[in-house]
Amino acid sequence: MAFAFTLGVVCPARAAGTPERRVLSAAQTKSLQRRIAGYVERVAAGKASRATAGALEKIVQQAPFPLAAEAAAALAHYHRSRNELETALEVLAPWVPPKAGPAHLHPKASLEQVRCLHAQGKLTEALPILQWIAEQCPDTTQIEAAKFAGDLCAELLQFERAISFYEWALKLVALHFPYPDPGGADKRRREQLMALIAETKRRWDVERYGADFVAYRDADRLRFAGKPAQALDKYAEVIAQYPGTAYSEAATVYSGYCCRDLEEYAKAEELWRDMLENPWGLYRGEICLALANMEFEYRLRPEKAEYWYRKAIEWMDKVKLVDSRVSAFTVPGQALAVSAPPAAMKEQKAWIGPPDWAQVKPGTVINRRTCRWYLNKLRLDAHGKLALILFLAGNAKAAQDEIGAILKYDEYEKSLHTQQRPNSYTRLHYEFGIGCLRADEEEFAAFTGRARTMVAIGDYYYEVEDWKAARNIYDKMARLHGTGKPHLSRNAEAYVVHMQGMCRQMLHEWDSAMTYFRRFREGGEFRGTPSWPKAMFGQKHILMQTQGRDEAIEILKEIMRYAKGTDSERRALLHMGEMLYWGRRYAESAKVFESYVKRYPDKALSAPAYLNDIYRDTNGKYGQPTTEESGE
Repeated sequence: MAFAFTLGVVCPARAAGTPERRVLSAAQTKSLQRRIAGYVERVAAGKASRATAGALEKIVQQAPFPLAAEAAAALAHYHRSRNELETALEVLAPWVPPKAGPAHLHPKASLEQVRCLHAQGKLTEALPILQWIAEQCPDTTQIEAAKFAGDLCAELLQFERAISFYEWALKLVALHFPYPDPGGADKRRREQLMALIAETKRRWDVERYGADFVAYRDADRLRFAGKPAQALDKYAEVIAQYPGTAYSEAATVYSGYCCRDLEEYAKAEELWRDMLENPWGLYRGEICLALANMEFEYRLRPEKAEYWYRKAIEWMDKVKLVDSRVSAFTVPGQALAVSAPPAAMKEQKAWIGPPDWAQVKPGTVINRRTCRWYLNKLRLDAHGKLALILFLAGNAKAAQDEIGAILKYDEYEKSLHTQQRPNSYTRLHYEFGIGCLRADEEEFAAFTGRARTMVAIGDYYYEVEDWKAARNIYDKMARLHGTGKPHLSRNAEAYVVHMQGMCRQMLHEWDSAMTYFRRFREGGEFRGTPSWPKAMFGQKHILMQTQGRDEAIEILKEIMRYAKGTDSERRALLHMGEMLYWGRRYAESAKVFESYVKRYPDKALSAPAYLNDIYRDTNGKYGQPTTEESGE
């Protein structure tokens, strides 16, 4: 095809019998672009008249490419809005396949062609055109095309393909909007696409796993997200729509949890009452335990909680004999895998360190029929909390006997105990004997009444390495008894803040942990409290993990400055020598270790070894050889 070049505008040569296309100056081109944009707005708003259509027809006939194609797209939109689909496609024909050549294909015209085909129900014909636009178009029309392709696939029930198109559109948004758009167009597009992806995944899951499972999982997700009121409404829908199923049974249990979290305790008891009447019900033991935990952790009434803990234990001792009575509550086969609980009670996620408690996902159906470790987990919780109640009542020996359940029902902790390695059983057995848990004697003495019960519960969770549960208890204490509230002494408040940081440290939430630990350093808010040096060491540990070695050394100097004559001063001196050594600051490290040996000769186990290593690494310039190394 021949082309005419005028003022930077490429015009196709006029075919025989067609109106002559005008050659426009740059100013005329801009003016016509504004007119077309105005017509496009009118058509989109449904305000276009026949006169508007006539003006667009004239532009289509006379204007050069690509203005004629843009006008054709607007004119086709006008006809489509009047359900004149064949007329619309005729208008677009010169600018879309198969009539248009590669030089005259126009994305906006092609996109309007797709809308017309969609209106005709020709979805499979429309998809390849959208894919071409999304691949070839250099502007944001790409995003619209990829999204439209996703919409068509979803309409065709091709959910997996629809999700891939939406995700592609999301990537195109990032490509076209690398920086935040002042008008918020990028944010709106992202939010719309993410909502479409979530909804399409949900529809796909309904097809694969069943509407009952998806409804149950939706409710679960709200509960896991800390939205108990919304979750309660969704669980009610599950109970009403799918009665007599595994999902409705689980939904009834978790509805009670939502009421408990909303502090509607009587409503929780009412929801669970019918399930308690069946002595061998699928969730009866869990409900007994939930009632016990509600009395102990939420209402802080250990004497009432003890009754329910004993009921839970009694039920668990007998329940294995009657599993046949709950065979009706089975998960449908299509959702069996996706609703399955983790394979083990504890999961090793990192290659070193202790395993984590299994994380149950929303949608999991967990009971004694679906999970082989379910009863053991309930037993550990019931016996452990009962031991804690006995400890708080002053019956240390009975508490130590009760905590032996850890060795019976937790294989991992049992193996650690057998190997004489640190474990939950040994820690709690020892602490029940000395009269305090994670908090030392001075710290624990700072708590009285209900606060003493709460801090003991938090410490218990910490010692069994359920750091999320411990964090929730300490956070609740801070809300109830924090700064500006007269319920806690300075020593008690310092301990709570310290443990808020410690839980986050154990969860590797470094930045969050530091917000709590820094309160011990900045302004000296808690300096002089028993928890102060512990929180300072906590800061040091995090800084070592996050390349903050110099600041960590300054923290150790502060500990030595304000904790003179204490074991914390000794530990800080030793840690400083180690940090200087690992930073290859051998001269400074040698001085610190030499000072340590002189001041603490009866506790200088590792310092001489470090001095020997420094002597070796510096060829005798610093440090001291051991007797063996020096030949003496």
